Amino acid sequence: PGCPGTDNYAGDMGPATQNCCFCGGGSHTLPPTTSPKPTGFPTMSAHPTQFCLDTPNWKDVHSFGCDWYEEYFDPGCTD
Repeated sequence: PGCPGTDNYAGDMGPATQNCCFCGGGSHTLPPTTSPKPTGFPTMSAHPTQFCLDTPNWKDVHSFGCDWYEEYFDPGCTD
C-alpha cells in the first residue's frame, strides 16, 4: 500500500494517505473482544490483530473515493 504522489489530489478531508486504509491512512483499531468468563490467567498476543476503517464519505478533488484507489493502484506501489 502507499498511493504515493496522491497528496496533490487531497479533498476537503485531506489526502488518501490519511483517509484510505489501502494508502496507509484510515482508522486503525483493535477489534473488540469478548470472553465467555473472566480468567485469572490473561494472555497477550505477540501480534494483536488490527483492522482498519476508511474515513466515511471521503473523496479526493476528482470525487474518487478510497475504493477507486484500491482498484487502480497496485499494492506496494512506489510510483
